[in-house]
Amino acid sequence: MYLSNSNILFFRTKFLLETLEDLQQQLIQLNISLLVFKNTPDNKIMDICKTYQIECIYKQKEWTNDEVNSLKTVKKTISQSLWKKQYKRII
Repeated sequence: MYLSNSNILFFRTKFLLETLEDLQQQLIQLNISLLVFKNTPDNKIMDICKTYQIECIYKQKEWTNDEVNSLKTVKKTISQSLWKKQYKRII
């Protein structure tokens, strides 16, 4: 069986959306909010920082090309003073 790139992307997207939905339901039971937006990070990050009065951002080290490129774009959008620490791995 051969899967094209578009099929792989479809299944990956479907998996990620289902995983987020499941996580959101689990967090609701613990009275924890999970914010999910259908937008690119660089288009939404400033609104989130302003709305929720974000003072610092912690992140894990990204390693895929898409993640690294997205992070570079986001970093151009918001103040460097918000970035406090980069983790190699979050457990």
